Amino acid sequence: LSHFYNATTDGIFLHTGSKAVLVNNALSGLTGYSLNELMELQLEDIVKLENYQNISEIAEGKLVRKDSDEFFVEVKTSKIEYDGDTIEACVIRDISRRKEMENELVLERKARLAAVYGAQEMERQRVSRELHDGLGQRLIAMKLAVEKISLMKEQENCGKWKEIESNLQDAIQETRQISYDLMPPELYEFGLSRAINQLCKKAAVNSGLTINFDQEGEEPVLNRKQKIYLFRITQEALNNAFRYARAHTISVQFIFTSQNIIFIIEDDGIGFDPESVTFGNGIYNIRERVNLLQGSFLLNAQPGKGTVIQVRIPIKNTGYEAD
Repeated sequence: LSHFYNATTDGIFLHTGSKAVLVNNALSGLTGYSLNELMELQLEDIVKLENYQNISEIAEGKLVRKDSDEFFVEVKTSKIEYDGDTIEACVIRDISRRKEMENELVLERKARLAAVYGAQEMERQRVSRELHDGLGQRLIAMKLAVEKISLMKEQENCGKWKEIESNLQDAIQETRQISYDLMPPELYEFGLSRAINQLCKKAAVNSGLTINFDQEGEEPVLNRKQKIYLFRITQEALNNAFRYARAHTISVQFIFTSQNIIFIIEDDGIGFDPESVTFGNGIYNIRERVNLLQGSFLLNAQPGKGTVIQVRIPIKNTGYEAD
């Protein structure tokens, strides 16, 4: 057993009540402490775990070296018989390289997602411009021509021309609405709060629901990505409430502090049990955009008690610009 302890590259810390009973050379190499120094330490002196008293069989934490440097380790604990007593054995493995690779994969995934969302926004802008400058202008020209011709026609044909004129007006309005949904002009001209307020007003008219918008604090200077993502998050959250909540009233609130943007949307709908629901693209898209903004997402729902979504985004400039 002693030969195994000294041959393995994993650190070994046998202890009772956190007091060292036996340590090996590998642990000395990992920590920078001598074997004698390690015998005077407790496990929590060299390993940081979130809840030391309730260590599971395998847990991840950080090893603190003698020079105060830290790196990720995996700690496996078990009970063993040693010198007639039952003590705890901890095997400590350096997983810093694995963690680096995991972080690299996370960063790569974020970069890819940001590229996808960025391309999505560029296409939305293009389609919005095409609708506004192309189809929208043609429809307006046709409406003006119909109005002009209707003045020249006989009285009995007036009703037909009025019907055509009304259909064209509906098509113009629908084109404007699609263009606005793709890229609201207020977002860049007047800022996030104005755009969200307009979104809530239009949504209330279209849905027939009561939608209250409230803002606390002064809107800070936000980068392009933050504005677009927060607007899309609000769109997705409202769409989810319309589709599933069966609500009468929806409350949308933005709180601007010196450090964070806090977005809260609450409805008085039927609610649901988050543990028994498979979330669709709406919640997925919200989570992904929040992650790309390095924020936090919280969903609180209960059957019969409505739903609350809270998003917290740091104001500091973040990477992965959606350009």
